[in-house]
Amino acid sequence: MKYKYCLHILLLAIILNGCKTSDIQVLTEDPTEESPSVTEVLTEESSTTPKITILKKITIDNLEILNEASDLAYNDEIEILYIVGDKGDLYTYDVNMENDTLALEYQNSYKIHHSSESFTIDSEGLTTNDKNELILSFEGIPRISNLSIEGKIDTNYTLPDKLQTPTNYSTNNKMLEAVAWHQDYGILTASEFPLDGQDTTKQTIYALNGNVWHFKAESYKDNAVTAIEVMEDDNLLILERAYEEGSIPAFYITLKKLYIDDCDQNNLCRTEVLYFEHMYITNYEGLTKIDKNRYLMVSDNQNQNLIATDFIYFEVH
Repeated sequence: MKYKYCLHILLLAIILNGCKTSDIQVLTEDPTEESPSVTEVLTEESSTTPKITILKKITIDNLEILNEASDLAYNDEIEILYIVGDKGDLYTYDVNMENDTLALEYQNSYKIHHSSESFTIDSEGLTTNDKNELILSFEGIPRISNLSIEGKIDTNYTLPDKLQTPTNYSTNNKMLEAVAWHQDYGILTASEFPLDGQDTTKQTIYALNGNVWHFKAESYKDNAVTAIEVMEDDNLLILERAYEEGSIPAFYITLKKLYIDDCDQNNLCRTEVLYFEHMYITNYEGLTKIDKNRYLMVSDNQNQNLIATDFIYFEVH
């Protein structure tokens, strides 16, 4: 991975010297790939059997088209990818899949809005339900709402009591970071960090119907949940991210599987790390299921004033 680190360091140097964004969207494969063959990634927990296969890496270079991606949702009926940005932007991309590759083509963008309310939009989590309707979660104001494909906020869902009170969160910017939809439990959500007063070594997934699942968080400083997704077997795929300060900012990125039916009497559930990487610059925040056992992960390109958004298309074994 040292070549990737060098690439990011070079990119940072270009940015600091005043690089301007291109007016043209560019889709490229990660230049670190030596060939189009699949890259298999081993986790710290397994030195023999890969848990994840990276199928494709994509970079989109254009802040005017895609900026501050926070989460993803995929409509498998019409093969459209929805991407939500931190500042209230909703982007749509056409998805083309063939064998083990994937391509994205920009379609449109909308400002997220409400017909009768005016408030600062801090859009974070995005998912679809069984009708392929969009569901959005927020920070700033803890809420989960239906969202039209043109970005209009519609019905607000009723949150569990402890999630309704803003002072229960560590800050206004650490609220409902992630959202997913489960066929048995409905809408699921998670705060970025544990709620105030809770054990900081554990994180919690909340169902709006009252169910909760706790799990052991990774031990890195400022480790946070940034996305959740329902897997093929109805367990949960969780994306965790920890920021590491330094002359070149770095991130600990962890993908883990949460077994929702394998929990103790305190609802502390078994997890399995599927992927781990300590990477520079790139901060992965969003996650969605694309196909059977196949997922797409996206980076937030503004945390370090980057000019590109990175995607990883991968398969879970």
